[in-house]
Amino acid sequence: MDLQPISNRKKFQFDGFVRKETRERQEQTCGHCGKHNSEVGPLEVHHVLPIYIAFNFFPEVTLAAITSLDNAVGLCHDCHRLIHDGIDDLVQDDLDIVLELFAPVAQSLLQRYAVSASPNS
Repeated sequence: MDLQPISNRKKFQFDGFVRKETRERQEQTCGHCGKHNSEVGPLEVHHVLPIYIAFNFFPEVTLAAITSLDNAVGLCHDCHRLIHDGIDDLVQDDLDIVLELFAPVAQSLLQRYAVSASPNS
């Protein structure tokens, strides 16, 4: 399946506060393998609900939710690559599993970052 490309990816990046808090919250350890950054280098902050999954399948999830601390996990470089490669393979092989995996994350973000309906809607 071909996903829609994302223009202006920079607007989806985590700000410095979220990156710092994510690393501190995890005590500088990878959220997947558990290795400390002293062993694996600085943690990369990953979107739990990936940008391209949100953009293509959960468009109602807001930018504030996508770039929030609630949607961030620190990973070592190797785990970050493995996770992205695994998600990319799943998107190509079994989209139903991808949607099943990420629907709860999207729902949680939607509940935390709900946009109020306008009075005219």
